[in-house]
Amino acid sequence: MAVDITGKITFRRQNTGTMADVNQATSPSGGSATLTIRDADGTQVYSRGLSDNGTFQTNTGSSGDWTIVIELSGADGTFNFRVQKP
Repeated sequence: MAVDITGKITFRRQNTGTMADVNQATSPSGGSATLTIRDADGTQVYSRGLSDNGTFQTNTGSSGDWTIVIELSGADGTFNFRVQKP
């Protein structure tokens, strides 16, 4: 059964460093999902579709509270990701 979720999820994560490793392991079956990360100053340091699987690194940014945003548009499937200090 297709779920087709559309919406935006935003949360904050403390990063004491200036970069992060992002691991994406997804199995989308419809729609789209995008992961965007902004540093403590609000500068975008990462943006990639969650259909891209692998480990990626953010650009360098300011340490502090980073904002992680997941945008879904008619999304269905499994979307897994992890953001951690390298």
